[in-house]
Amino acid sequence: MTEATHEMNSIHEQLVHEYPKDEDTNPVRLELFPNVVTGSARPAIIALDVAVFAVWLIACANVAGLLLARGNNRRREVALRTALGAQRSRLIRQFLTESLLLSLAGGVLGLELANLALHLLKHYLANAVIFGDQIHIDLKVCAFLFAASCVSAILFGLLPALHASHVPPQEGLRQGGAVSGISRTQTRWGDALVVGEIALTLTLLVAAGLMVRTLISLRHTRVGFVADQVVTGGIYLPNHSALFIGSPQEQNNSTLIQTFYTPLLDRINTLPGI
Repeated sequence: MTEATHEMNSIHEQLVHEYPKDEDTNPVRLELFPNVVTGSARPAIIALDVAVFAVWLIACANVAGLLLARGNNRRREVALRTALGAQRSRLIRQFLTESLLLSLAGGVLGLELANLALHLLKHYLANAVIFGDQIHIDLKVCAFLFAASCVSAILFGLLPALHASHVPPQEGLRQGGAVSGISRTQTRWGDALVVGEIALTLTLLVAAGLMVRTLISLRHTRVGFVADQVVTGGIYLPNHSALFIGSPQEQNNSTLIQTFYTPLLDRINTLPGI
């Protein structure tokens, strides 16, 4: 950014020297494009990312609990395969493969839902977000979704795989072993997953409640004037894509702004209701 700013200022100085009447003498200031696009919405985006991450953890814990219960019902199958000579590493790979297929199926479903949501919100995004009409799902999104699906499969599939593969053959082949063979460790892990889900859910509920309360408070806050039917906007002047707001200092620094805003304000003041 420092080198780019220095280069842009050098070019700007040359333009000021060649066109002293048209060019602004203020130095050029560069900003990152993501900061310009997101701007004041960045805290809200970060909060949304944290909420999505918490929901993802809740989903992983929920699926892990279901796989733990399912692995308990497969104790006889695992014990039989272990008695026939199957190695524990091979059993773990099998359970992780099943978890990966489940995670990829969920990822494909989520991709279809995201595509449908973009299609439904296409007109809204085009008017509410800069370049909103160009938002689409590309290969980078698919690659991130695939990586997230693999991580999800490891998160909710590794623990059930370790517990399901650690079954002594003599206990798993015992009559009723699928019911009476539940270990204390498995019970503790199941309880820990449930506690984690409840804690994350309560955190999200409290955060959502505080956000709704804040929005309600902002809607009822007195701003000192009647905000109904009030419209604001920005103006792009043809001065090398600079955005001018029309402050007095900027008007004094630019002949273009002086000649533009003065007649504009005079015409606006003559309009009724302004």
